[in-house]
Amino acid sequence: MATEPSGFGCKISFYENDLPHVYPVISSVDEIDRFSIPNPKTDGLMTLALNIYKHVKGRVEQEGHTIKVVASRGPFTIASHIMGLTNFLLNIKIEPDKVHKMLKLITRFILIWLEAQMDVVKEVEGIMILDDVAGFISREDFIEFAYPYFKEIFGSFPNLVRIYHNDTDNPVPYEFLSE
Repeated sequence: MATEPSGFGCKISFYENDLPHVYPVISSVDEIDRFSIPNPKTDGLMTLALNIYKHVKGRVEQEGHTIKVVASRGPFTIASHIMGLTNFLLNIKIEPDKVHKMLKLITRFILIWLEAQMDVVKEVEGIMILDDVAGFISREDFIEFAYPYFKEIFGSFPNLVRIYHNDTDNPVPYEFLSE
């Protein structure tokens, strides 16, 4: 969960008996203008993840297996790490145009990140997008703020198995799975 936000400059703290903690790097959606799309080959923990793929790929293949799925956190989850969950969700209502700008940038990044993983793994049959935060919003907000970006991500890989992970009780995201 810290891999993608680290590319945007988020500080990450690791603990022996707990999940990593990701610290927001901006306090206002206005600050998104200073961001460029991170390079998975040079920025943050993504470089480490790609190198781990390279390192384990041979061993996995020696065992008679292949890595079939690559993954990324979704645009809402990444945005909530970059600016904090409450701040991000509030800005959906306060600054919708700026949130769309942020989500567009993050979506472009996700596509680059998935492709970078595919370049290393090679025999990919599926992608997984993990985004519980998209389950925190209403149907109306999902249609406006989440649906177009998920559709772009999943639509970019039409020949692969597409997996959406969301642990929330909100049924709204599942209504759109077939699309």
